[in-house]
Amino acid sequence: MAKGDASWHTIKEALGWNWGVTTKTLQLKEKRVSKALSLGGEVLDCKRVSLKQWQQVLGVLRSLQPGMVGLTPEVREQMEIFQDFLHSHAKRPTILEELVLGVDLHVGACDAAKLGRGGVWFTDDGEAIVWREPYQEVVKKEVISDHNLTGKLTNSDSELEGTVLHHFVLGKTAQVEGETTYTGCDNTPAVLWRTKGLSTSQKARARILRLAAGLQREQRAHHRIGHLSGTNNQMADDAIQLWHLSDAKFISYFNCTYPQINSWQLYRMPNAVNSLMTSVLLNSESNTESVLQELQRHTLSGPQPHPRPRIVNG
Repeated sequence: MAKGDASWHTIKEALGWNWGVTTKTLQLKEKRVSKALSLGGEVLDCKRVSLKQWQQVLGVLRSLQPGMVGLTPEVREQMEIFQDFLHSHAKRPTILEELVLGVDLHVGACDAAKLGRGGVWFTDDGEAIVWREPYQEVVKKEVISDHNLTGKLTNSDSELEGTVLHHFVLGKTAQVEGETTYTGCDNTPAVLWRTKGLSTSQKARARILRLAAGLQREQRAHHRIGHLSGTNNQMADDAIQLWHLSDAKFISYFNCTYPQINSWQLYRMPNAVNSLMTSVLLNSESNTESVLQELQRHTLSGPQPHPRPRIVNG
């Protein structure tokens, strides 16, 4: 070593960091900071970016993190959801009719309020189906209102849950595999959440949306939902308002008020299904995949012949 080749340094570079010996500090290299700021700034101004660009951002961010990450409950839940999807996809491929919009074969409408939910279906074979199911008392107590500001559920959450049961009913009373269905709903938030398949909330509506997606895949149908004004949703509104009528009088009312070629049929929801939906609405620890499997257990029998009188048991 020639004279002058050796020297003392107060900063040591290691693992992309500058370690200050005398100052006892730790600082990112200027080049890494500049790159991270540049890439991050580019995507922050965009609503969507290419996969390659996003992977570059993730790569830089990962390089700035510790060598391990904590698997939080939220991360674990997302991983479990993806695992469920992979297991489902491994069992069968997705048929194109599940993805591509077709002609609306079955048309209906649904509604929900604090006391319960209900709706009507007009199937391709000319049947007119009406259903209604009251909420359990524990659910009613959690619906937010002027007299209950501390509840967990909004009216829109109830409407969203009603759309899932509405499609469950159709799967029990008509052939839906490979078909497109249409549901009218007078609640704009519920229509938006179902159309997009997402919500910013991690609470009840997130679990309901996951359940809706799973049920649609199990039914192998394309369920389309659109907004229907309240004034045009009278049949579904009657279904959730006329709780004072017995089933027989309820059907008689529909036959007189909304006469069809074929008499109206009432679908009775199995008690187990109502309990399952109560769990999804209120229990943040509920296993949505298990609920879906149990819900689907009640659906596998598919359409059933409807004996007279036209009151159908689930």
